[in-house]
Amino acid sequence: MEKSYLIVGSVFVLFSIVLGAFGSHALRPLLPDTSFYGYTVATQYLAFQGLSLLILGALTGTYQISSAVFYCLFAGTLLFSGSILLLTVGKLWNWKLAFLGPVTPLGGLVLIVGWIWLIQGFIRL
Repeated sequence: MEKSYLIVGSVFVLFSIVLGAFGSHALRPLLPDTSFYGYTVATQYLAFQGLSLLILGALTGTYQISSAVFYCLFAGTLLFSGSILLLTVGKLWNWKLAFLGPVTPLGGLVLIVGWIWLIQGFIRL
C-alpha cells in the first residue's frame, strides 16, 4: 500500500463531501443553474479521483504503479476541480479569475494522460 495515495485520496473524498454539502446548502440559492452544474461536476470529479487514488493506493502492494500516474491524477484533479470551484465561487464575490479559464481543460488533459499512463502500465502486466 502506498500511504500518500491513501492520504490524498481520502482528503479528496472528504473535500468533495464538504464542498458538495456547502454547495447544496449555501451556494445553490445564489448560483445560476449553469454555474451550479459546473460546481457539482467539480465536486464529483474530486470524489471520483479521490476514490481512484484510494484504489491505486491499495493496489500498489500487488502491482507496480508508476508514481507519475499518481502525480498526474493529483495535479489534474487540483487543476480541473480547483479551477472550476474557484471560478464558480469567484463569481459570487466578483473576483477577477478569468485567467483560470484555460486551467480547467489543462487539468482535464493531465487527468487523461494519467489514466492513459495507468492503462498502459496495466497492459504491460
